[in-house]
Parts: sequence; structure tokens; C-alpha cells
Amino acid sequence: MGQFKGKVVIITALPVEYRSVMAHLSDIEEMTHGRGNVYETGIFKCNDNNFWKVLVAEVGAGNVHTASATERAISFFDPQVMIFVGVAGGLKDVELGDVVAATKAYGYESGKVEQEFKARPEVYRSAFRMVERAKAEANKEEWLRRLRDEIPNKPPRVLVGPIAAGEKVISETRSPLYEFIRKTYNDALAVEMEGVGFLGVAYENQQVEALVIRGISDLIDKKSETDKEGSQELASRNASALAFEVLAKLELAEGANGKEIGAWNAHQEATPEALEAISQKDKYVRETLHSTLLPVLRFPRYIYSVSCKFNDSREKEAAKEIVFPRDSDEICPFIIREGMLYCFQNLRDKEGPFRNFAIDQIIQRYETSQWWDDPDKMLWFKTLLNRSLNKLTGRKGLNFDKEHQRYFFMPKEAGKPQEIRYHSLRGKVIYHSVVWNPITKKTQQPKNYWYHRAVALRFHRVGKSHWCMSIRPEMHITRDGIVPLQPEMIGRKVTRKKSRMYNYGLLGEIQFWRDFLSENRPRIFLNFGNKQYIIISTTLMQTTVEWPGTPEEYKKDFTNVEFEENLFSYGELAHLKEHYEDDEWEEDEKEEEELEDEF
Repeated sequence: MGQFKGKVVIITALPVEYRSVMAHLSDIEEMTHGRGNVYETGIFKCNDNNFWKVLVAEVGAGNVHTASATERAISFFDPQVMIFVGVAGGLKDVELGDVVAATKAYGYESGKVEQEFKARPEVYRSAFRMVERAKAEANKEEWLRRLRDEIPNKPPRVLVGPIAAGEKVISETRSPLYEFIRKTYNDALAVEMEGVGFLGVAYENQQVEALVIRGISDLIDKKSETDKEGSQELASRNASALAFEVLAKLELAEGANGKEIGAWNAHQEATPEALEAISQKDKYVRETLHSTLLPVLRFPRYIYSVSCKFNDSREKEAAKEIVFPRDSDEICPFIIREGMLYCFQNLRDKEGPFRNFAIDQIIQRYETSQWWDDPDKMLWFKTLLNRSLNKLTGRKGLNFDKEHQRYFFMPKEAGKPQEIRYHSLRGKVIYHSVVWNPITKKTQQPKNYWYHRAVALRFHRVGKSHWCMSIRPEMHITRDGIVPLQPEMIGRKVTRKKSRMYNYGLLGEIQFWRDFLSENRPRIFLNFGNKQYIIISTTLMQTTVEWPGTPEEYKKDFTNVEFEENLFSYGELAHLKEHYEDDEWEEDEKEEEELEDEF
């Protein structure tokens, strides 16, 4: 046997179309999608004995349903090529049994209704290389050899041109809809019900090359009588024959066949074992893998510095000089290094929280990104970020465990458990215990320690200019809700607790923390005044994986992936569009230079 060329999805709407496609395949197997769709796969051997792996789906009539089913098949099978094979009604220049390869599909039902309907069609095109291959075959008779029956004296023709697609079966040439289509789309060769949905999905999946092939089963008038005479079987057979001739001659675009196919072509022959390996991989499902990372959308553009009378061991004294803003969400983290105070606040703001440090002082400003490639400055920058998190979590009532670098809940009242209201993975409002005294199952007596939900938050640079924040759920343990338990008694309890936290449980903990920290908003804002912000998206970074799938007993829904906007978040969103005001700073710099020159 030859070499593996790639994978193809063939979509059909009707059983007669499905049967005509399956007649060209061998080594047929059944495959079931995780959501219940049942497909059949098989091998199509080309003229040179090379082969395609083909998945066939019967999806029913209609553009909307076809789009949904096609998207699911692509996600499941990951093909390089897809073809819609079916029947259609002829509009112009065609006869029964002819085949149309569609260059494009008009969505004739799209438009505006006034006194008369004004067409505003959706138009989707087949892939250029697929259309060109169909044109080449239209000028030959080789495709006719794939017909299962004897070639008739007047063989069917192949025409390449536009088609029209809608949601209605048209069976009368005197109908207003037929007249509208012929007048508005006068170059359309045929009319059908799935092409726009199919090619619309292809447009959104540019890695897949797509083509619609239709056999003409009626000429609109007397459709029912024609169908009863077997015209759909004839049209389906002819359309399938052309589709597989196109596949037999098609060579994938350079780079389109990917690592898997390249490996086969370079090293493998299609032995039964090799086919089995492909078959097993085809049974993989594609699922979304959610990370524990939140992307950082924006950092403060600048870091400001000023000479300071305090050294880094006296930062607590320096903090007393800060004039903290009232009735504001502005936070004021800072560090002192080598006699200089560094912060995100604009130190030239005479009303700013650090104004006591800036009196008659020279202010310096640095581009934040310039610090990232300097190892020492990078450590300083991360310290500023961590202190920003300290301010955020402190305002939300969390305590900081300095030894283990994590934030945890303390009870509002000594000896009393505490719960927090939040939105679950499914978007339901529920309560989550954050401080509690566990109970022994056998005796129903409280144990001699308390659990406190905790979290470790870290910023990570993941690219030249890309950062994210990680959320790692933790557990803080105390004797009585206040006094920490001895370290040697903690490890085993925490390990046992974490060992029982499976995939969905961990995702649930991540969900709780991102909801709590953002107050169920799409973004976390850390405000430093003067349009200086840290903005963190609350949508978890994610990717897709192909694997055997999550076992059914562990499958649960995660629908609350993105938090919805509200009035508050819309207001915050406006900040993303704000630009930094450099003019003021530049004018102040000029004034300073002029004063220095005069001096």
C-alpha cells in the first residue's frame, strides 16, 4: 500500500448522499464523538495507491444545522480537506445528472425587508486550489470511471460556478422566490440548502480547504415526480464520483499536511499496524485545557524615583510620610534601594501621596520595560508587583503569611467559621467555606485544628513583553482559628487535603479566587493614579489538547469562563483606552533644564 496523504471530512445531508460516498471507501469503522455524534471513517485509495483517511457525516438539511455539525466534525477529526457532497435543484445551463462544483455560495435569504425585499447576501467561497482542481477535471472524462454504473451515451457534465443556498425547498418555477433568485443571482447554476453554512465554517477554519459539489437531481418543476424516478440516487452517485476524483488528484499545499502526515510520507508505509495507529489517534477528542494563569493586559508605563533620607531597612518609617488618598482605590506600593525611593506614582504630582518626598527634589522617570532585562532592576520590579498584590489582598481582608508567601482568610469573629459568596464554575451564586473547624466523621466532634483557604499569587514574564499572574490555591492551618499550627504538623494534613483535589476541584478553587479577587468582573484593576494601572484579565489562559478525553465520571461543565461586563467594569474598561500624558512631563523637564542652564 502507498503513503498517507491526509485526512478529509465529507459532509452530506441526506441518506442517499451518504450511501453514495461510503461506496468509495474501504476499511470502514464507526467513531462516536464525545457529544454523541456517530461518524463512519474509511480509507480512500487514490490512483497511485496512496490514500486518504476519510470521515463521513450525515447532518440533515439546513445551513444552520450544517454549520454546527461541520464545526464539530472539524474539531473532532482535524482534517486538511473537507467536501460537501449532495444534490441540488438546477437553475440554469444544467441537466439532470450534471455536477456543479461551486466557486461560491450566495445566502439568498439575507437582506433587508422594506416595501420589497432588498438582497444583502452572505457570500462564501470554496478554496481556490479545490476549485482549480475541479476545473481541471471538468475538462476530462477520467472522473466518469468512478461511476458504479455503465457510463450513459450522453455522459453527465461538470460545471464550475456559483450556487445559491437558503432554508427552503423550491419546487415551482412560477413561485416569487424562484423568480427573485433568478433575477438577483442570475449566475447561480443551482440552488440548495447547506452550502452557505458549510463554507461559512470553512471561512472560519482557514487551515482546511473546502469545496461544495452538487449533483443536479431536479430542474425545480415536477421535483417530487423526478425524485421518485431515482434522480437523487443518480445525482448523488455523480457528485461522489467527481468528489473522489478531485481527491485522487489533489496535492496539499506546502505546509498544509503538518507533522503527522510529513512523518508518514518520510518514514512509514501504510501497513495494517500503521492504519490502526491512525485510527486510534482519530478517536482522540479535542478539549479545552484551562491554566491557572491570568494574562496581564497592562502594566504602569513608568517607574518614578526620588532621593530619600531613609534606607531600605527603614521602609516602615518612610511609609508614615505617605499621604494616603481618601475615598479612592489608589494603592501606594514602594521600595527603597540605595537611598532612592521607587514607585509607580507620578512623583511630580503635587497632590500625590508621595508629595512629602518630592519637595525640591529631582524626579527621575524610567520606562517600566527597560527594567525587565536588567537582573537587579527586574528583582526590584517584582518586589513592587508583589507589594501591589499585598495592597490588593489587604483591602479584601486577607492576611499575609510571610514565611510561606501566601494570602489567607482569618475569621471575622474568633472561634466562628466564615463563608464567602461567589459565582461557581456554572455561574450559580453559592457560598464557599473559607475558615472552618473540620469535623471527625465517626464522632462528629470538631478536630483540634482549623482550615483557612489561602492562595499564592505570582507574576511571571512569559515573553518579551507578555506577563501573566498565576493563582495557586493553598491551605493555611491554625490551632484555633488564630494561632498557626506547628510546621511539623502541617505538611501531612495539607498533602492529604490536596491529594483529594482532582481536576474539577482544582478548577473550582481557581474559579473562587478569580471571582473573589475581581468581584466577579472581567478584569482586576490596581490603580496608582495618573493613568498608571496594572490590569489583569480574569479569563484563564487556555489551549486545546487532543487526547483520549476526560473519563465520563469526571466530566463536568465549566460555563462561567468569562465574567460579564457590568456598569462598574464598563467604566474601568474606558481606562484601557486612555493614553499616557507625556506632554506635562516633557514641559517640566524643559523647565528644569532651563533653570540648570541659568544656574
